[in-house]
Amino acid sequence: MDRIALISDVHGNLTALQAVLADIDARGVDRIYNLGDYVGKGHRGREVVDLCRQRCEVNILGNWDDFLPALEEFGDAADNAALQWWRDQLGPGQGEWLRALPFNHDFTMSGRRIRIFHASATSVHNRVRFDHDAAEFFGMFQNTPATGDGPTPTVVAYGDTHDSFMETDLGLTLINTGSVGNALDDNVPVYVVLEGVLDSDEPAPFGVQFVRVPYDIEAELADAKAAGAPEYDYYVAELRDRRYRGDVRADRRAGYHRESAIPADDKDWTWTLEQSCPDCGFEAGAVAGGQIGALVRRFTAPWPQVLDRADVRRRPAPATWSPLEYGCHVLDVCRVFDGRLALMLEHDAPGFPNWDQDQAAIDGDYATADPAQLVPELYAAAARLAAAYDAVKPTEWERTGLRSNGSAFTVLSLGQYLLHDLAHHLHDVGTSWQQAKDAQT
Repeated sequence: MDRIALISDVHGNLTALQAVLADIDARGVDRIYNLGDYVGKGHRGREVVDLCRQRCEVNILGNWDDFLPALEEFGDAADNAALQWWRDQLGPGQGEWLRALPFNHDFTMSGRRIRIFHASATSVHNRVRFDHDAAEFFGMFQNTPATGDGPTPTVVAYGDTHDSFMETDLGLTLINTGSVGNALDDNVPVYVVLEGVLDSDEPAPFGVQFVRVPYDIEAELADAKAAGAPEYDYYVAELRDRRYRGDVRADRRAGYHRESAIPADDKDWTWTLEQSCPDCGFEAGAVAGGQIGALVRRFTAPWPQVLDRADVRRRPAPATWSPLEYGCHVLDVCRVFDGRLALMLEHDAPGFPNWDQDQAAIDGDYATADPAQLVPELYAAAARLAAAYDAVKPTEWERTGLRSNGSAFTVLSLGQYLLHDLAHHLHDVGTSWQQAKDAQT
C-alpha cells in the first residue's frame, strides 16, 4: 500500500511544520503533498518555503501565496505594514515560486479519482466552510476554468479554513486537511494520511487518517516575539486560543467556525438538598450554617492548580466544558450567590434576578479567558462570599428568597445548594472535593 501525507496552511510556523514532518518520517510516509498557504501570520515564511520545496513532492497554490508576493495587485493590501513585513521575509525568488504553483493536482488511488486544491474548485480566494450547503459541497467536485477539464474527482481534499473534517455523500468524499501551523478547530497541528494503491484505477482498500501532532506553542510564540513579528497578539490568539484574528480585530464573537455549544442545563438541582449527589458524593443537606464559609474557601482552594494544567483549555468532549470554562463558571457562581445572599439579608423574601449560566458562558467568552487572570479574580470572589457567610447571624439563617423558577431558599439552604455546586464542579474537572477539604483542615 502507498501512503501520502497531505499538509496545508503552515503559515510560517516552522516549529509546527518541523514537528509534523518528524511525525510523517516516523510513520514511514515518504510522499508529502502540500495544499498551500506557506506564508503569512507566522514569522518564518522563508524557512517554511525552503523546507517545503525540499520535502514536498507536490506543492499547491494558496491564497496567501497568491497575494502576499504581489500586494500591489490587491488594492489596500499594499499599504498594510504587517503584510509588507511578511513579504519582506521571503528569500530571493520565493515570491515568484509561490505565485507559479499549480492550482490543483489530480491523481488516482485505489480506483478513486482524487483532486487536491487549496480552497475551492473556482479560486484560492473562495472559501468553503465546514458548514457548507449542498450546492457548495457538490461544487467542489466540478470542473472549472481553474481546475481544467478531465475526469471529475470522487475525492477532494482541501485546506484554507483551518478546520479539519471529512464528509461523504452520494459516493463523493470531501476532506479538509485542517492546518499545520494555524489550526483553529484545535490548536494542535493536523494533517491527513491517504492510504491505498497509487496510480491505480482498480478498486482497492482506501484509507483516510487524520493525525494531530503536539508541538511547543510557547516556543513558537517566544521566537515570533523576539523576531519582532507583526500582529503578535493576533498570533497568540490563534495559536493559543483558537480565535481567528479577524474576529479578534473586529471585537466580535467567533464566526469563523461553529461554536461548540453546551447543551443547556435545565435540571432542577434542588434535590441535592435532600440527598447526597450520586455523581460527586456531596451531601449538601448535612452542612450546618456555620460551616459554609469555611467550605467555600476549601472547595475553591484547588482552582489555582486546576487552572495551571497544560490541558486547561481542552474540552474532554465537544459538549463538556474545559477546566478553564468551569473555572470561569465557578467565578460567576461566587459572584451571583454573593449577590443573592445580600438580597436575602437586606430584603424580606426577595426574588432573585434570573441567571442563565449557559448564556453567561457565551457572553463571558469563557473559552478564551486568561487562566492567570482568572485565578486572582476567583480567589477574591470566593473570599468575599466566604466572609459574607461567616458574618451571617444566628437569627438570619431562615430568611427566605425566591429564584425565578419558583424555587424557595433560606439563607442556609442557599448556602448548602452553593456548596454542592462548588463540590460538583471540582468533580467535573477530576479533582476530589474530599481531598480539598482534608487538605485545608
